[in-house]
Amino acid sequence: MKSIAIENIRVVGVLVGKERRAVVTVEGHGKKTFLLNEGMLIGVDKAILKAILPGGIVLVEKIKNVYDDDEYIETIIPLSLN
Repeated sequence: MKSIAIENIRVVGVLVGKERRAVVTVEGHGKKTFLLNEGMLIGVDKAILKAILPGGIVLVEKIKNVYDDDEYIETIIPLSLN
């Protein structure tokens, strides 16, 4: 999942239990399906899959701001209803 853009990820299913997992599809290079676990690194910027919730997933990316300090940005991808 290193070459995948976060913008192309759609969450199509969530498995909640002892070990949470998310089922995602990725558009772009054909439509591929992946099973993700919390803690995985995703995408070119190596966003961490921080949480899998019943309504979607939370990704956290580490970036450098204009002051050259580390900053963390959260991206929430909701469960797709289509």
